[in-house]
Amino acid sequence: MRSNSPAGSRSNQAITSWISCIQAGLIAGLMATFSSISYASLITGATAPDATAAIIGMALIGGATLCFLLGAFSNIKGVIPHVQDVPSVALGAIVVTLVANRTTIGGDSQVAEIVVLCLVAGGAFALSLYVFGALGLADLMRYAPRPVVAGFLAGTGYFVIVGALGVCLGEKVTLETLPGLLDGPARNKTLVAVAVALVITAASRRVPTNIAIGTTLGLSLALFHAAPLLIDIDPAELVATGWFVTLPDGGLPWPPVPFGELRALDKGFLAGEALPLCTMIVLSTAALLMNTSVLEVKTRSNLGLNRELKVLGLSNLAAAGLGGLPGYHGVATTMTAFRIAPAHRAVSFMAGGMALFVFATGNTVLAFLPLPIFAGFILWIGVDFLREWLFHEVRVTPIGEAWLTVAIFAVIAVFGLFEGTLFGLVAGGMLFIVDYSRLDPVRRELSGDAYHGSTEMTEAELRILEEHGGCIVVLKLQGYVFFGTAHRLRDRVRALTQTRPLRYLVLDFADVTGIDATAVGSLQLIADDLEPGHHHVTLTGMSPKVAGVVRRAGVDLDERAMLATAGDLNTGLSAYESRLLAKFLPDMGGRPTDIHAMLADILPDDALRSALVPYLEREEAEAGTILIREGEVASDIFFLERGRVDVRVGRSTPPRQVRTLHPGAIFGEISAYRRGIRTSTVQAETPVALWRFSRAAAERVLADAPELSSHFHAGMACILAERVSANTRLIQILRA
Repeated sequence: MRSNSPAGSRSNQAITSWISCIQAGLIAGLMATFSSISYASLITGATAPDATAAIIGMALIGGATLCFLLGAFSNIKGVIPHVQDVPSVALGAIVVTLVANRTTIGGDSQVAEIVVLCLVAGGAFALSLYVFGALGLADLMRYAPRPVVAGFLAGTGYFVIVGALGVCLGEKVTLETLPGLLDGPARNKTLVAVAVALVITAASRRVPTNIAIGTTLGLSLALFHAAPLLIDIDPAELVATGWFVTLPDGGLPWPPVPFGELRALDKGFLAGEALPLCTMIVLSTAALLMNTSVLEVKTRSNLGLNRELKVLGLSNLAAAGLGGLPGYHGVATTMTAFRIAPAHRAVSFMAGGMALFVFATGNTVLAFLPLPIFAGFILWIGVDFLREWLFHEVRVTPIGEAWLTVAIFAVIAVFGLFEGTLFGLVAGGMLFIVDYSRLDPVRRELSGDAYHGSTEMTEAELRILEEHGGCIVVLKLQGYVFFGTAHRLRDRVRALTQTRPLRYLVLDFADVTGIDATAVGSLQLIADDLEPGHHHVTLTGMSPKVAGVVRRAGVDLDERAMLATAGDLNTGLSAYESRLLAKFLPDMGGRPTDIHAMLADILPDDALRSALVPYLEREEAEAGTILIREGEVASDIFFLERGRVDVRVGRSTPPRQVRTLHPGAIFGEISAYRRGIRTSTVQAETPVALWRFSRAAAERVLADAPELSSHFHAGMACILAERVSANTRLIQILRA
C-alpha cells in the first residue's frame, strides 16, 4: 500500500530528485564527453593524425577533472564543464603552424611536442584565469548589453544545430556539404535525428522535460537496437556508414606520451609559440566570461564571477597537471542538466564519472549509442536555444535591440563564435553610448526661491529669496558625464537662459561617477555661452576622480571671474544667496544686533517686545562651546544675536554638519515645544552672544501676563507654519 504520510512523501520526493540528478548527469555528461571528443579532434585534425588518440584522451581526462573540482567548489551547482571550441580551435591553429615549420619532426617526437604544447597552454590559461579573478576584473562582463547575451546564446544554439547535423553527415557542415544530408546514408541518419527532436519537442509540452527526454531516448535506443532483428540490416554496415562513434585502434593511451620522451624533448620550440599562446588565452578568457555571464542570466543569480574564475583557474591547473586539456563551463550542457533536474553538485560528479567511464571503456560504450539518436537530442537543444533567444527575444525587446540580436546571430553564423561575440560587444557598446546619450544628465532642477543652502535665514531674508531667488538655479547632475550627455547639459542651460531670469547657476557633481575630457570642454563652452549675459556658474561636489580628470585636461576652472568651484552644494549655493541678499538688503537683511530687532517677526508691537525681554537671559560663549547637545531633554529656545553656530547631527566622530546659523536665527524651538529630546547638537563656531528663553521663564510669562504669552506663542506658530509651508513646497519640487 502506498504511504500518504509526510515522511513517505518526502522519501518519494527524494527518490525522484535523485533519479532526475542521475538522468541529468548521464545525459549532460554524455553531451560533454561527445563535445570534448569533437573539439579535441579540431586540435590535430588532418595535420597530426598520430596525435589524435593522445589528444582525445587528454580531453576526457581534462573534462573529468573539471567536472569533479568545479562540481565540488563552483558557485554554480551542477555545472557541466568540458573542453571548448575556442581554445581548441586556437590550439589547432598553433599545431598547424608547428607542424608546417617542423617538417623534419615526425612520429613520437611530433606527438610529444603537441602534448607539451597543450599542457603548457592549459597551465598558462589556468594561471591567467586565477590572476584575472584575483584582480576582480570579471565583473566587467556584467555590463554586457542584453542583445549581446541574447545573440551569443542564439549563436550557441546555431552551433549546436550545426554540430548535430555534422554528426549525421560525418563531417563539418558547410554550404558545400549541406546537400549531403539528403543523400545516401546521411539522409536516413538525418531523418532519425529530426524525428527524435520532434518527439522530444511534442512530449515536453505535455509532460515534464526530464520525463520527455528520458522516455524518448530510452524508446529510441530500444527501437534502434531491435531494428536489426525486425528488418534486414547488417550491424557491421551501420558501423561502416558512421551510425556509431569509433575511436582510434588500440584505445586511448595514458599517459599521452611516455614521461621519458617528455623529459628528453627540446622544449625550445615553445618560445616561438609565445604570441599565439597569448592570443589563445585572450580569446578563451573572453569566451569563458561570456559563458559564465550567460549562466548568470539563465540562473537569475549573482554567481560571484571573480571567485568562479579563481576556482576555474585552479581546476584547470590541476587538469593540466594530470595531463588534461583546458576547458570551462559549457552553456548547452549545463542548461541541459538544469532542464532535467534541479541544480545539484551530484550532477557534475555524474558527468565527470561518465567522461572517465568512456575513457576507460572506449569503443565498448560508444558503440552502444547511435549517433543519430544522440544528434536528435542535441538538435532539440539547439532549436530550443533559437526559439528562446532569437525568435522570442525579437518579439519582446525594442526594435533596436532586436535588430542587434539578429545581427550578432548572423555574424556568429557566418564568421564564427568569437567574431560574432566581438562584433556584439562593439555594437553593444555603440548602442549603449547612443542610448546613454539620450538620458538626461540632470537628476534634479532646483530653484533658489524654494531650495536654500544650509545657512539659517531670518524671516526677512527668506522673503527676499522667495521673491528674487528664481534667478538662482541648481542642476544636480548624475551618472557618467561624457560628450553625449554633456551636449544635452549645454542645451539644458541654453534653454534656462531663455525661459527664466537666470543669473546664478550651480552645477552639482555630487552624484556624478565620472567625466571624460570632452565633457570638460563642454563645461568651458557652457561658460562661454553664459559670459555675455554676465551670468555666474559654480561647480560643486566634484569628487577627487572628477577633479583629477579636469586637471589632466589642462583646464583651470577658476581662471575666469564668472566660473568658480566649491567643495559642496551648500557652500556654492550659500555664496550666491549672500550676493542676492546683499543686493536687496545691503546690510545683509539688517541682521539683528539686539533682542528687540530679533523679536520683531514674532511680536510686531514694541510694547509687547519690551514686556518680554526681561524674561530672557543674555549669555555669551566662546568658540567651540556646546550650546545644545543631541539626546538631552529640550527645555529652552535660543535667539542668536552675534556670531555663528553650527548644527550637527549624529553621534559619530565627527558628527555631520547640516546647517550654519547666523545672527537673527532662532533655534531649539521645535524640541522645546514638543518637550522632547534634542535631535541635533549646536556648537558655537565663533564667539557668540545669544538670548535664552527657558521653560521656567515661559511659565512665568503665562502666570504674569497671559496675553503676552498668547501673542508670543501665536507669533512662533506663524514662523513655524511658514517653515512647514516652505518645506512642503520643497518636497513637491523634489518629488516632481
